[in-house]
Amino acid sequence: MSKETAVNMDTRAAWCIENWGLTSLEWLSGGFTSYVAFCMYGAIPSVLKLSIYTGMTECEARVLQSTAGSICPAVLEIDLDRSALLLERIDSVGDLSLVYPDVDRETEIWVQIFQSWVSSSSFRPGFPTLED
Repeated sequence: MSKETAVNMDTRAAWCIENWGLTSLEWLSGGFTSYVAFCMYGAIPSVLKLSIYTGMTECEARVLQSTAGSICPAVLEIDLDRSALLLERIDSVGDLSLVYPDVDRETEIWVQIFQSWVSSSSFRPGFPTLED
């Protein structure tokens, strides 16, 4: 990560911590598209996600909001200017393959996600370009 990116992430994270009242941040290793921390939002176990790419947060938030927390984590806070999402944290106990042991069931879940996203009124076709 470049020094400029690190400063930007620190500034964005500080804003989220202060304005959303986040505590107990535990940063996970940085990824190629975002930086993620487990945290507490009041008494709610949460995940703070800071995207590296502008525009990806809006797309991800629309998909997650269209599921209304039914089959994906609920969106607790969004700040598009800072490309920041605060999501409910779902902790699994053990191997998820025990919950969804076959590919057919997993595929049904993904189909529900994509159908609700495409049929939502907020769906706008198109994704950021590779350059974006």
